[in-house]
Amino acid sequence: VANTQENIAARRAALTALLNVRDARLQPLLPLLLKETELRRDAIRASASFNDPQTPDRLLALYPSLPAVEKREALTTLASRAVFAKSLVAAMTAGKIAAGDLPADIASQIRALGDDELTAQLTQVWGVARVSSAEKLAAAARYKSVLAPSAPLPDAKQGREVFMRTCGACHKLFDEGGSIGPDITGSNRRDVDYLLHNILDPNSEIPNTYRMATVTLRDGRVLAGFANTQDPQVVVVTTPSEIVRVGRDEIASLVQSDVSMMPEGLLTPLTDSEVRDLFRYLRSGK
Repeated sequence: VANTQENIAARRAALTALLNVRDARLQPLLPLLLKETELRRDAIRASASFNDPQTPDRLLALYPSLPAVEKREALTTLASRAVFAKSLVAAMTAGKIAAGDLPADIASQIRALGDDELTAQLTQVWGVARVSSAEKLAAAARYKSVLAPSAPLPDAKQGREVFMRTCGACHKLFDEGGSIGPDITGSNRRDVDYLLHNILDPNSEIPNTYRMATVTLRDGRVLAGFANTQDPQVVVVTTPSEIVRVGRDEIASLVQSDVSMMPEGLLTPLTDSEVRDLFRYLRSGK
């Protein structure tokens, strides 16, 4: 991993092998790998596996210069441990990171850490996640007004960028995006009511395969995702950013939730203009 004369594929394979066995010798290499463009994304993701108190400062310093996909990796890593997430929420409170940068699924990951004070701070700077049925109906009515034909003309190209930031980690649309959730290309996307119902109330109908599991490791890391593959020795946790194989002896607790992996509050951090752009792209045919 440390040999810069090796080809990138070999170094990446070595990093993955070391990470899979949580080799402690990898941790001091990560700050160096964060400086290498070709391995930086891997290093950001790997940083979640080690409880290094310097990790939040390193990632927050890098954040403004990162491309969008690496910004998401940084946010995911910062949401993986309570001590990391406190630095992230503090940066959001101070205006160093825009609240709108934080997707709803990563906000949900921070809430899964189970720190009441941290959750309260997140709610103050980001917004409320779960709301009542009456509030959902009111939100649907408001967004229908935002999306009315008389509203300013939306931009599908900008909507595609909002989709990739907000939905694309889990869902494919036009063969682009993640595979953790259903491919929505063939869904009833033309229908605004259908879209609003599924986005604003994702917990109304939840197949068992899409129920979220919260896996807390003995070293303090929390993984939120699907834990549909388990055996007596290993649990495979599928998150929006990676697939993590965890030994049973590493797990402090595994809680299967009654809520969907798709979080509520997806539209909360978006401006009305971004909502219009997103829906224009979601309803498009290409």
